[in-house]
Parts: sequence; structure tokens; C-alpha cells
Amino acid sequence: MIPIVEDFFVEELLAATGGVLIRGRLDARLGAICTDSRQLAAGQTFWAIPGERFDGHEFVEVALSFGAAGVVVERDSAVEQPGDGFVVKVADSVLALGALAKAVIARRRQLGGFTAFAITGSNGKTTTKEMLAAALGAPSTVLKTAGNFNNWIGLPLTAFRLTAAHSAAVFEMGANAPGEIRHLVHLVEPDVCLLTCVAPAHLEGFGSLEGVAAAKGELFTAPGATRFVLTQESLAHYPHLVSDPRTKVVGESGAVAVSRLQVRPKGNAVRFLTESGVIAVDLPLLGAHNATNFALVVAALEGSNLRALSWQECADAIVLPGGRLQVLYVGDIEVIQDAYNANPASVRAALQTLEARVPLAHRVLVLGEMRELGVASLQLHREIGQAAAALAPRLLITVGEEGAIAMADAALDAGLAKASVSTFRIDDLDGICSRLLNDLVPGDVLLLKGSRSIALERVSKRLGATPTAQSASAEAEEH
Repeated sequence: MIPIVEDFFVEELLAATGGVLIRGRLDARLGAICTDSRQLAAGQTFWAIPGERFDGHEFVEVALSFGAAGVVVERDSAVEQPGDGFVVKVADSVLALGALAKAVIARRRQLGGFTAFAITGSNGKTTTKEMLAAALGAPSTVLKTAGNFNNWIGLPLTAFRLTAAHSAAVFEMGANAPGEIRHLVHLVEPDVCLLTCVAPAHLEGFGSLEGVAAAKGELFTAPGATRFVLTQESLAHYPHLVSDPRTKVVGESGAVAVSRLQVRPKGNAVRFLTESGVIAVDLPLLGAHNATNFALVVAALEGSNLRALSWQECADAIVLPGGRLQVLYVGDIEVIQDAYNANPASVRAALQTLEARVPLAHRVLVLGEMRELGVASLQLHREIGQAAAALAPRLLITVGEEGAIAMADAALDAGLAKASVSTFRIDDLDGICSRLLNDLVPGDVLLLKGSRSIALERVSKRLGATPTAQSASAEAEEH
């Protein structure tokens, strides 16, 4: 099935973006949209975007010489370029990209039978997106955000994959500053909005937890939304939603509640109480927080005709990208690799997962610094150090700079023995692995948790960790 954007013409591009045709024909077809000249194919439209590392305008000549259908630019210099492709000038390439995406989504809605979902939150966006997409049906009928394509550039590129065969689309929305979610909501105009949680993350951009809540709350400005889904804890930040009939709450007194959770070797057996009855699911994911994420999906779909599978089939179909509570093995040692990213709430969730699964004598922690926490960074790291000490790990390794030192010092102040705590620089992979190899014993469970820039997956790779069957499938999807 051909993506809808490939049926757009230059005339429609101009109408959507307010651009000006510098050269070329109004009836020229756009073809696919490409923002990376290295991936451009003949007949596609090259969209020149100025970036921090590269400026797409530097590759316009290459794109047109290679046979691009045309280019979208912010500068008139493209008029002098070779080739027969059209040239459209816009005021802002990124905003114009979003405007075209909005037009594509509107075109799909005109065809009928289509539901758009939007997901944001401080943690759990990608996991919840994968859960929801699995519940909605086959990949051929459900569009979902790939990788981290969840910003002002990535979301439009996701929308450009939309076809007439898609009956649903799940858009993940990320943000580092106020106003970013509002912009994405304006583009998608989602029917169903899910907020996973509000927690201290990206504080350099948001300033405070209140700033995070305000930014994530932009999700609820969606004008045509029929359902807002969030947890009882998150609802405290948005009192205006309490009386909104569109609101579905996950929590003890909400539309969906986690009534029982039993830890299993590779997941959790969970019972959910809903307005229509009890749902029992064997969830093949670690962590009580993932039971809450699944409950959000239940609340989003319960009572609708959108779910394609039974709830157990939905759970069985979930495949997560690597690095999210991924279970690996080094001989008789289990490694829980949760190294995709970290903020205080996600680290606490990982620690709680370890505490629920692992006996005291076999807990080993490697915690990397948490980035983008602003002026509260050292205090938040100290609090994580205290939380780590409360688990009484046999070994705690912290990795990074000031934040790592703060975690280690707080753990020592909380009573961990000095011999059980070490701090290493990010580039001292040899030191980290040497300490682990000297201390790990059969039966230990090693938790790797840190921000993306710390790249703690290097540790499991150096140790020669091998994936379980579930992790292998996740890695296969990712690559």
C-alpha cells in the first residue's frame, strides 16, 4: 500500500505549508519525503533542515543531481541548482514538515475508519506504545512510532508512513521544553491521549516537577479527543480532568486497577479490575510499573471495538526494543539491562523490580548518572544513592562524574560498607568490568541502569552477556 504522502502534489504542498514555488510544476508529485541525503532515492522529495551538526541545505545540489523529485528549502540559493526537480521555499523547514504531516493525517481521516492515539510521559512512553500497538492488531493495519521518532521532525516522518490500510496510528510524543507537546498534538489531533506518568526528567528544560506536569499536560489540549487516560497519581496534577467525562483513570478508584501482581521468573501474573469485569494476564515483562503501563492500555481500549486480540494475546505479542529491563545472562549470573535511559523515577522503578525479584545476598547494582536534571541534579542523585542503599546490595558501582560521586557518598552515609561501593569514570570500562568479575558469584543478579549517554550496555557486552529468547527477539526487531 502506497503511503498517502506519495499521492500529494506540489500544489497541495504549497497549500499545507504556505510555501512558494520557486521553480517546477504545480502538478509534480512529491513521492516519499526524505531529510537525509544519504538515504535519498530518485523520485523522492528532499527536505532541507538546518541542524546543530549538519545543514540540509548543503546537500541540495547532491539531491537534485541524484534525481530528487524536488526540494523544500528555506533559502533562495537552491534556484541555481542543477536538475529538473521542483524547488519550494518555506519560512521554516521544521514547521513546514509538521504542516504537511497534519495534511496527510487529515487526508487519512477523510477516508474514514481511522483512530489516532498519542502517548507521552516522563517514563514508559515506548513500552506503552508497543503494548498499545500490539493490542490494536497487525503491523499492516497499525502505524506506530519507530525508534525515537517522537519529536518535531520524527513525528511527521512517522505520519508520512501512513497508508489507507492503517486503521490506527500510535504516535509517541517526546519533549525537552514547554510547548513541544502542544505542537505535536496540534499536528495529530489525537482521538485518544495517554499520559504514562509525571516525574522529574529533563529538568534543564522544564525547570521543576510543576514544569514537567504543565508540559506533559499539553497533551490534554487535543480538541477532538474522546478519551484521556492517566494514572491516579498523574491526575493530581490536572484537577480539571476529574470531572471531564472523557477521563479514564488507572488506580484503586479508577476505571482500571491493578488488583493483584505476582512476580514470575520472566514477568508478572497480573489481575486488573475494570468497569466491565476482571482481566487476568501473564505479562512477559519485568516490573510492577509495566503492569501499570498495561493498565493504561486497557483503559484506552476497554469498551471500544478497537482491540484486535484477547488481552493475553496482546501481552504475548509485545516485543520491546533492547535495553528496557532486558534479561541477559553471563553464565549463572543474570543481568537486567535497563540502560536505555534514566531519571529518578525510572531508576526507582528498576530498583523496586530488583528488590521484588532478588534475595538480599545476590543484589548487584551498576548505576550511571542521570542527565538533564538541572540545579536539582546532585540532590536527586543523593536520593537515588539512599534508595540504592536501602536494597542492601552486595556491591554498588556508580558511573559518571559529580552525580556518580553523589550517589556513592549518599549510599555510604546510609550505611553501605565502603568495600561494597565503587565509583568509576564513564571511560573506565576496564575498571568497571574488573570489579564486577572479581565480585560476582553464581546466582547474582546485576542491574545496569543509567542515562543514554552513559551507555552501560557496554558493560554487558564486555562481560559477554547473552540474551534470553525474549531479549533475542527484541534485539532482532531493533536491528
